[in-house]
Amino acid sequence: MVFSTISENVTKALSSSSLWGSILTCIVLIFVGFLLRKKDILKDGSEKVLTKIILKVVLPCLAFIGFMSDCSQASFMSAVFTFLFSLFFYLTSIPLSRLLTKFIKNDTKRKVVEILLIFGTTTLFGQPIIKSVFPEAMNDSNVFAIVFRIFLYTYAAISIENAGNKSDPENKSSPQMSKIFKKIFLNPIIIATFLGVIMWSLQLIPGSNTSNWWTVLSGENYYVFWRLDIVAPWITNCISAIANLSGPLAYLAIGITLGGASFKKAMKDKDVWIFSIIKTFVFPILYCGVAIGLYYLFKQFGGVVLPTANSIDAITLMLAVPPSVVATSFCINYEKEKVFACNFSLVGNLMCIIALPFYVILLTILNSVIFAL
Repeated sequence: MVFSTISENVTKALSSSSLWGSILTCIVLIFVGFLLRKKDILKDGSEKVLTKIILKVVLPCLAFIGFMSDCSQASFMSAVFTFLFSLFFYLTSIPLSRLLTKFIKNDTKRKVVEILLIFGTTTLFGQPIIKSVFPEAMNDSNVFAIVFRIFLYTYAAISIENAGNKSDPENKSSPQMSKIFKKIFLNPIIIATFLGVIMWSLQLIPGSNTSNWWTVLSGENYYVFWRLDIVAPWITNCISAIANLSGPLAYLAIGITLGGASFKKAMKDKDVWIFSIIKTFVFPILYCGVAIGLYYLFKQFGGVVLPTANSIDAITLMLAVPPSVVATSFCINYEKEKVFACNFSLVGNLMCIIALPFYVILLTILNSVIFAL
């Protein structure tokens, strides 16, 4: 009976036209961007313009609008789990990546590989995919991104700048902390995320679904007055229209980037292939397994912070992405193995595109097997 139910859930999920439509849209738009760059229809640097629009305008809207939804005890605890697990990931992946890169003799290259293994293109690649395939996991992905950006602009930035600098092994010549804090907390995505999290979580105030001075009646239900999608849908419709551009623009930017890169040079570096496989498959599957193990452990012992399918989906896809664009730019700006970093990013993008259907299918099956019963 159990196996029959699992089989039905999996078959239903994998036969979903929206699921395969999202995957096909991603691949086709990346290919379109690739062709536009190869045919020189879009010039060199076009992807930088698109990326700025995505990071400064589109993704903040996506981060904010994702929290315009009902907040339950389960969804709140799922977000808390994702936040704590993201901390766990970055704190454990640092020594793990050091262990995996121990055989690299060049100190600078070792540190660059370590950082690019840990930090991925979560906002430019991961979140648009999550929005397309697992939209209910957007809140969890936004929470994951908070921790990601804090570590990115502190640990990653300082590590890359000081890579191979034996005379300054600490962070004496590191960027000023004030500049780091500005990059973190004045980032439009972080501001939108914090604002969205606060408005979303405050729905748990007792009495928020009954008649009170802070609630409004819509239909037969009461909602808090800051639920803009209920109170002022014309505002959220505008924000949603901008947020919906995240996928198409991000995929085009990725395709344009691939179209302007040299495949021959990237393919010749065996280290690029080895670490791209680790980045694309080993880390995501390993930590997905840890998250599922924690789910069963917490469930067995009655844990309050219990992960849901949304947290598992967000964690896995936020890790199964190419090396971070920002981390790669650190390597370029500080002249630290910039050719290797660009090659790693190129092969990582190609591998991620190939692996995307695998992860979507895997998570769909896991959702059916673990959470649908």
